[in-house]
Amino acid sequence: MTDLPDQPDLMNDYSALSVDPRTGHTLVLSDESHLLLELDESGKPVSFISLIGGLNGLSKNIPQAEGVAIDEEGTVYIVSEPNLFYVFRKSD
Repeated sequence: MTDLPDQPDLMNDYSALSVDPRTGHTLVLSDESHLLLELDESGKPVSFISLIGGLNGLSKNIPQAEGVAIDEEGTVYIVSEPNLFYVFRKSD
């Protein structure tokens, strides 16, 4: 995930929520904004993953992102319509 400067109103909708088991931070997935946002315990944006094609190894935008999970190694999993599955591994 990429560090994020303070910016209000980053998302148009909320498709799914998940909690990072390593930090307790909340992950907020937005289909319309093509964004996965990490929020700290106070709700402040910490980092993000863009779901737009051409970024983060994606050849196309992720269509209708509907679910998100993260494991204890920091690997992020996103599911979308129609039955698509994406994996984002933390780079060293």
